[in-house]
Amino acid sequence: MKNGRATVAQRTRPQRLGNLLLVGAAALVCVVLGEAALRLSGQSAYQPYVIVSSPFIRADAHLGWANLEGYSGNTERNGSPIFAQHNSFGARGPDYSAAPATGVRRVLLLGDSYAWGYGVDQWQTASAMMDRQDPALEVINMGVNGYSTDQQLLLFEKMGPTLRADIVVLLAFSNDMMGNTVAANFASRPKPHFILRQGELELRPRAPLGVGGTIHVAGTSHSALYQTAAFTLRTARVFPFPLIRSGAHEAAAAWHDEPIAAPDPLMAALISRLRAAIENTGGALVVVAAVNQGQIQKNTDAAFRETLARICLELAIPYLDISPSFQQELRRNPEARLRLEHDDHWNARAHQVVASAMHEFLAASGLIP
Repeated sequence: MKNGRATVAQRTRPQRLGNLLLVGAAALVCVVLGEAALRLSGQSAYQPYVIVSSPFIRADAHLGWANLEGYSGNTERNGSPIFAQHNSFGARGPDYSAAPATGVRRVLLLGDSYAWGYGVDQWQTASAMMDRQDPALEVINMGVNGYSTDQQLLLFEKMGPTLRADIVVLLAFSNDMMGNTVAANFASRPKPHFILRQGELELRPRAPLGVGGTIHVAGTSHSALYQTAAFTLRTARVFPFPLIRSGAHEAAAAWHDEPIAAPDPLMAALISRLRAAIENTGGALVVVAAVNQGQIQKNTDAAFRETLARICLELAIPYLDISPSFQQELRRNPEARLRLEHDDHWNARAHQVVASAMHEFLAASGLIP
């Protein structure tokens, strides 16, 4: 009897193995079909433009990630090739001399993907347009995709003294307010951040990525299916990795449950420290509130712009709100498109509006002739 049972068990093992292989193959086919369907339909949140898959972005132990120095080439944006070039210190553009030529004012632009020029060619960025518009200006684009004000501060403290800029323009966006408070951003990549302790900024270096985080970053970088699933789970606040869950409280869990700094005073402290660092190099800070067409039409970022204006007023920093320039352009041509076809980043026309507004403001402020 025992021998009979053993024989039956021996016969069913290959069958079970075969069933498992069949289920695995079916699951693999479903994954492949799902991946293909999402990419072809364009309905996923997937954009192959994040830290792992971007050839012009590199990991950085101090900043979290940074522009790849010396990169030059085309990268696809929704099927369209976009030319990007970084110089020897990571700015988007050509190399520059150690100091500007006589009679030329050097402007350094800090910001995120809006400043860098996500989705447009090199010559279509606001920095390149300002540079061409005024021969007496030399505009250096130090924008980095996914950066918040904290990383822009750290980048300037690292690179600013060697760039010798007369004017530093901080292009601030509404998502910087929360981005400054989190320990992970930009495809859930760990980043440094600051906390406020008794009114003083304290730096918290980036946390280790870990196995789970590494898998997640790779998945969001290369898989439409994974990114869509991760976005859905993150929205539902059930994603399993601490550094990947949505919200500042979850992201900061890696820092021993330290209290989250309130966004407004943290932004004020970061801008104040940036101004001090710029003035130590002989430059002047200008803060620009960046907006996109969707925010203008829905008026979703008014509170951010009011907060930023108040901070700059208290710190006596020149402040420009780009929204009136966008509104004027849209009144002039209600059918105007100031965004990319597939998302809200600025198109070339919007970059021209921003370049003109910044140039006019700098001239009106007496910072340039």
